Amino acid sequence: MSRRLKFSVAIMALLLLFSASYFLYIEEQGNFHPITYGEAYRSAILDRDELEYCIEKYNINGIQC
Repeated sequence: MSRRLKFSVAIMALLLLFSASYFLYIEEQGNFHPITYGEAYRSAILDRDELEYCIEKYNINGIQC
């Protein structure tokens, strides 16, 4: 293989690795983020267990949809 082809394959492999790592991180951590700590938070749709965990972790008293 030529040097340029090896370099291109290596770059593509790194991009694939970084992309997969990002998506695995999002899947594991969820999509729940504070907008203003202690005041407002945002998330994607959470299942019941995830919602209860976030309510307990961040001491959330009320939910607005």
